[in-house]
Amino acid sequence: MRWSPIFVASVFSSLSWSVLAHPAPYTNVTVRSLHKRSIVCGIDLRTATADDCLDRHSVVNFKVVTTASRQTLTQEAVPQNAQEPPAGSSCDHVVELQVVAAAMQQSTLCGIVAALNSLQESEGVDVKRNSVLQPLADIANSVTNLFFLDSHVNGAKANYVQLAISNQVIKSSENQFFAAVQSYLRTDTVASESRKVAAQLDSAILAILKKATTLADGFPPPPPAGTRAQGVQILQKNLRTALTAHAAQKAEEKITVVNLWNRALIGTVVNE
Repeated sequence: MRWSPIFVASVFSSLSWSVLAHPAPYTNVTVRSLHKRSIVCGIDLRTATADDCLDRHSVVNFKVVTTASRQTLTQEAVPQNAQEPPAGSSCDHVVELQVVAAAMQQSTLCGIVAALNSLQESEGVDVKRNSVLQPLADIANSVTNLFFLDSHVNGAKANYVQLAISNQVIKSSENQFFAAVQSYLRTDTVASESRKVAAQLDSAILAILKKATTLADGFPPPPPAGTRAQGVQILQKNLRTALTAHAAQKAEEKITVVNLWNRALIGTVVNE
């Protein structure tokens, strides 16, 4: 069965393509490699469950409706007192964690995260491995970034986003639900909420970078040349090295979550 001209039918109103504003320009940097969907700098940040979607005050479910002639993606409200997720739907992170992972890897930030975590652990503080990235996890797993989405469409979304942020062609022949993913991402609610989330993630990443820089500025001078660093000096050196690598990277080689997410929002399925 083929998808009819792609649109999202809502129990409240019909959502057409024309209401989606064009995102801001993005860089042409090609993301060379992407991590597992929920892994950021080697750390699994996916903690949201279906119950988290139920916590959304105006929770919305996007489901596929099939008729004899076409399939459409329908938007419906989920009662605020619902105890179970809608049948056939999954709790979707709109802004994919793989987008966060790609932005941080491309901008040489993962070395800084690893160095910060090592320093915290050396102080004997009982922290989780994702301590430094917890602000990102909180944003990515917040109700603002969660919607119920048809499980088939949700399954196709990971690959769709990967293709979009890598500037690759999104072919309809590769997955019958790609058209539904495009419709989902172009609804007013999903597009506007996800732009806010992407911006919040970038702000949190910048805060991590500033924290690392301030911390390194307060380190005692490194050991004299020819003297081998020991203990915490090694960890301090690792952070300095990671910060130097990030600072030395050309501006055009760095990329933000907003830059990458804009690619996903304007991604277009090609019928071939």
